[in-house]
Amino acid sequence: VILVLFGIGMNVGNIVGSKFADMSLLGTIGGMMVFNIVIMLVFATTSANGYILCVSVFLIGCTFAAGPAVQTRLMDVAADAQTLAAASMHSAFNIANALGAWLGGLVIAAGYGYAATGYVGAGLSVLGLFVFAASVVLERSERRRVIERVASAG
Repeated sequence: VILVLFGIGMNVGNIVGSKFADMSLLGTIGGMMVFNIVIMLVFATTSANGYILCVSVFLIGCTFAAGPAVQTRLMDVAADAQTLAAASMHSAFNIANALGAWLGGLVIAAGYGYAATGYVGAGLSVLGLFVFAASVVLERSERRRVIERVASAG
């Protein structure tokens, strides 16, 4: 039942995420990263309650709303290398999936229990939010430099 809730959440996330990405691409990515941090912390602190656990797992599935936005952003910044970027995205998702499972397994093996995997997920999401914010800052800085060069040349 819980895996079904997760799967339904993934479908809802993909549908809603696509609509959100159309409205605000960067806002969707950043917002979903923050949402992921919050829901992973909720999962970690409340998973002993079966009802809240079910809602948390559904909402964790909904965090897949970031997928369409990340894919679109990647295509936007890839310019002429979109095929390579698309392949790299799938590779990165698989690496992230394996890394998250491995780190979660380490936490469980250390005796912290299944709920502690939420803290691992939240920590990885904080790291992802930092990388996302850095990419936005770098892109805006580069755009400003280009505009300044064009203005000074004209």
